[in-house]
Parts: sequence; structure tokens; C-alpha cells
Amino acid sequence: MTEILGSNLLGRKVSPPDERDYKLANFLQLGVNRELAPSDPTDLIDLGIAELKLTTVTFKKWAATSYIDVTRTHWWRALNYFALAKASLNPTPPLVSNIKEWENLEPILDQMDTNHCVGFSGAQWGNTLPINDKFTNQDGHNIYYECKILDGEPQQENGTDLRSLGKALKNRQRLTVYAFANSVDEAITWILQEGPVVFGTDWTDDMFNADANGLINATGNVLGGHAYLANGFDPNNNQILFINSWGNWALGGHFRMIKSDSEKLFSELGEILVAVELPI
Repeated sequence: MTEILGSNLLGRKVSPPDERDYKLANFLQLGVNRELAPSDPTDLIDLGIAELKLTTVTFKKWAATSYIDVTRTHWWRALNYFALAKASLNPTPPLVSNIKEWENLEPILDQMDTNHCVGFSGAQWGNTLPINDKFTNQDGHNIYYECKILDGEPQQENGTDLRSLGKALKNRQRLTVYAFANSVDEAITWILQEGPVVFGTDWTDDMFNADANGLINATGNVLGGHAYLANGFDPNNNQILFINSWGNWALGGHFRMIKSDSEKLFSELGEILVAVELPI
């Protein structure tokens, strides 16, 4: 088990802005009739958003088709731009009365005394249902170093960001596409319907101390950025359920945070990475 030493365990950087990022709002609310997909993004200007005949086909099913390839991603970005004007950016999570928790069947990972939390959050995501990748601690380190190659800083021990994590997992053929949530509510909706998500936020000194129920409070001084997995939601207590990568820390690696604390952290340059996972 890792001895929790402090800021040396924190290695999440803020992803640089990129207008090409996919938005989770589209994935949650819009589907596309792929037979009507235009061959060129400029066609959208002539067709108009209404003429695309948006359907209820889920993005998860659509993303598995040949339309996620080099020739089609550009028109999807254009659709993303137009659809955002129509879609609500803050959907209300479905009403639930029972705790939703995606199970992790593998031993909780332990990044040890490193700042490889982004790589380990990706490995922990892979190990959490609905698909179990059976990643090990070594995979967590390897994914981190694959992120650093994408950053143009191979082997450097200075942390990385969630966008590089999405790219690294895509290079491993573990996902089709990834997107960023616009709000914690969007992330909860995805958790309730589809699977776990990766949070990247500041981490404060009080967050190192979980109570007997695994609850942490986002108070105190910011010590750095951390990446961790959200794998469930408890509507009775309005708490999000998380898995960390510090071995047996908190409740065997599991912890909780009140939704309002998560929203506060998200508002302060936080990010939430969502991905459509590929079967093994």
C-alpha cells in the first residue's frame, strides 16, 4: 500500500483548449442517421440542422460504425458545432432511487510514489465494468509514458492531461471516441446510463483524509492536480462514488464526494473525460 505522502502523487495537468474536442452533450442527446450523413462538412450549411433528421439512435451504437474514421470526423465536428446551438448543455440526470455503481473486478491499482495518476485513472477506467481490461500497475505506468510521448516530452516525470489519456487509450484500441463533459450533471447522466468517467481536478490537502464512510471534503489548500475515476452515484446522499489509484487508501481505494464539492472542483479548471469503450 502506498504511504500517502502528498503532492508528489499529484500529476494531472489541465488539457490545453482545443475546439475540436467532442462534447458529451451531443452524445447524450443526439443521434445521427448515418445514411443521411453528408460527405463534406460544408453540406451542413446548405442542409441545415433540421434536415439532418436527427434520430434516437444512440451515439454509442453509431460510434461503432465506419463513420468514425479519418474521412468522417470533420463533418462530425461540424455537426457538433451546429447541434450545440440546439442541445441543452446541462441535461438533468435521470431520476434514480437506488445507488448506481459500476463494479471493479480487479485489485485496486497503486501508482506508488509517482505522479502517474492520469495513466492510472485510465487503467482503472479500463478495469471497471461494463468491460474489464485486467490492467495492472505496470499498465498504469505504461499508459502514463504513452501520454508523455503524445505530449512531446517522452519519459518526463512532470504529469500529463486527460486529453493525452484519451489519445493514448484510443491508440491502444480501447475506445472509439472520447469527449469532455460540460458539467457534473452530464457526467452523472453518463454514469447512470453507460459507465464510469475520469475526473481531473485540483486536489486539496484535506482531500487526503477520508472519514469512516470514505467521504472526503474539498477544503484546504490546493496542492496540485489529480486524476481519479468516478464509477457511481448515490442519490440518497447526493454523493458521487470514486476509485483512486493509491492502493488501500480510504475504503480499500474507494471514496465518496458530495456532488456540490465535485461541482466546485470542476468549476476551477476541472475536466471530466468520457469515452465509448471497445470490447476486448
